[in-house]
Amino acid sequence: MTITAALIHIANEQSLIAWLAANVPGVIAEDGARVAGGLARTASYPNPGQANDGPAGLYANLTAAQVAQWTALAADPALGITILGQMPYQGLGTGAALYAAVEADAEAWPLWESVATIPARKVSGEAGEVIQIPARVARPSVQ
Repeated sequence: MTITAALIHIANEQSLIAWLAANVPGVIAEDGARVAGGLARTASYPNPGQANDGPAGLYANLTAAQVAQWTALAADPALGITILGQMPYQGLGTGAALYAAVEADAEAWPLWESVATIPARKVSGEAGEVIQIPARVARPSVQ
């Protein structure tokens, strides 16, 4: 079976979930909060673990049928889906290669950054000192 790694941007995740529930029943999890169907994917950013009321992004490993499904959905501008990048899944390292390809794309990378940037923050160290953690862009993947 051919698997494709894909990085996907969704303009409004909750709107997409509502549209899928109404138009493509069976692809929504029972709780209505997640797209289901055997899709090996990360939680969506910027709020993993919940449907985002606004833009979201996810990394997914897709079967050929799922690539066709997402490509068809992305062709409808009203759904706000952008496939930022995709490549054949070849095991460990595929995610890093996909992110490198998307980062090199001047149009795609800003969309990913808009949903996956983790802001700088301060944390307390073991000795009580304040440690500044710099901002970074999340790069989740499924191995």
